[in-house]
Amino acid sequence: MTEIAAAEFKIEWRSPSAWVTSLLFAFLVLLTQALAFPAHLAALPEISFAAFFVSAFFAGILSENARLARDRRSGTPYFLALSAAAPERVFAGKSLAAFAILCLIQCFLFPFLVLFFNLPFAPAWPSALGLCLTANAALACLMTLFGTVTFAWKGVGASLGLPILILPMALPVLAAASIGSSLAWAGEPMVHYLKLLLATDIAVAVVGALSFGKLLGRA
Repeated sequence: MTEIAAAEFKIEWRSPSAWVTSLLFAFLVLLTQALAFPAHLAALPEISFAAFFVSAFFAGILSENARLARDRRSGTPYFLALSAAAPERVFAGKSLAAFAILCLIQCFLFPFLVLFFNLPFAPAWPSALGLCLTANAALACLMTLFGTVTFAWKGVGASLGLPILILPMALPVLAAASIGSSLAWAGEPMVHYLKLLLATDIAVAVVGALSFGKLLGRA
């Protein structure tokens, strides 16, 4: 699993233009939201964390779409279909690479979140970090799962398929992550949202692991 994730991440790291595009896109989305909200709304932790997660999510989709386009050109789906590697390990490795990319995007964005939204320091930041990582795991599995669904799509569908398919499933995750992180940052209980995200992680991981082989065209 880790070998697959390392190989995926190494390929991503060798594409600096894709990285620059994703990070710049994330920065611009966050900046646009900071300018769009009135000052009294932008100061609310719920608004600031919602802007943070939305910016990172769409930048992650942009990065995932670029990876899918590269895989289509190189014939990666056909090699995966013929590979002897267990589909569950391939799914886990690809999801781990997507998880790492989401985390890096968020590390880049966080200083700008503090700057644009005047987010105060909170002693309870480890709780917010744990909830953020839990949400990233669910989003990464969703990106891998629905990205595989669009492997065989052509033309405009290949570019728009992933955002269209993933958005209805990702919205509850983004909402829970935003509200839960704002509560954690304020030092208030957020266990309910953490449980929701953990349940989502388990459900998406199980569905993805069980269906990944079929999506690749394996018997």
